[in-house]
Amino acid sequence: MLLENLLIDETTVVFCSNIVVVVIYQFLNNQNRNMEGRIKKSQDYWYNVITGGILTFLIIFLCGILISLKLDISFLNIYYLLFCLLVVIFYQWKDDNIKIFQTKLPKKANFELTEKALDKLNWEYVSTSAEIKLTYNIYMLKFLNITITPKSEKICFNFQYHSTSKTGRFPFYFGISTLMEWKFKRSLKNELQNIRSNI
Repeated sequence: MLLENLLIDETTVVFCSNIVVVVIYQFLNNQNRNMEGRIKKSQDYWYNVITGGILTFLIIFLCGILISLKLDISFLNIYYLLFCLLVVIFYQWKDDNIKIFQTKLPKKANFELTEKALDKLNWEYVSTSAEIKLTYNIYMLKFLNITITPKSEKICFNFQYHSTSKTGRFPFYFGISTLMEWKFKRSLKNELQNIRSNI
């Protein structure tokens, strides 16, 4: 049987827990440097968060339990349960954060920069005086609520999952948010480099 002789004493658990706490603390500090607050909560916010969180927890926890039974490491289930809870809570919290992209440009120039970046991605949008709203013409964007607010010297944005049914808001969904956010930031960086190279 795999790992049948593995012993986890109290000292090992405490040591590993301390490492996890330090890593999470450092990560949150780095996140806070690139944050501009949190998005406003909608009327059905808590329903979506709780329902989606519970469903996500059950899926990843039950999959892990099946694997642990197969590998005969069910003694780790309590640690895995805590891990799943932390992952779901962390990603639900992270999903609400408004991130910033520093440009050092005035507000009007940031609107133009954002529009050029979206044009390169073929993401259709409507600009208002306060923000840029996407029309979600790309299929993968339909799983997200995207907020983009160009301001003086920076561009604020949030790529948040939303429910396409009544199953609540999943904290992560096959990396769609991460991929779309990465493409948006890369397009912004490319357009910003073009502007600076022409100065």
